[in-house]
Amino acid sequence: MTEQEMLQALSKMLDAQKQELSSMMDEKISSAEQRIMKGVSVLMDAEFKPRFDLLSEELETIKDRLPVADILDELQDELAAYRLTLRKHGREIQALQKAVNN
Repeated sequence: MTEQEMLQALSKMLDAQKQELSSMMDEKISSAEQRIMKGVSVLMDAEFKPRFDLLSEELETIKDRLPVADILDELQDELAAYRLTLRKHGREIQALQKAVNN
């Protein structure tokens, strides 16, 4: 076997080992990624789920305290009526004050 043939054979062996190592590294990286993602998922569930549950409960409490739309409409109508009455009384008071001052 010539020196050139030996170098080519060695090059092919190194290429094969390089591909094998690359394949092994890809598998290990993929496995590590899966373990990491599983760990992150477990951590997120443990960390965020109780907080989201608490937030959901607080939102329900706030929602329960909000007035019903019908009641809110009634209150707005009453407020509008009070404002009209207040304006009317203000004009009447001004008219009475003018009458007293004249």
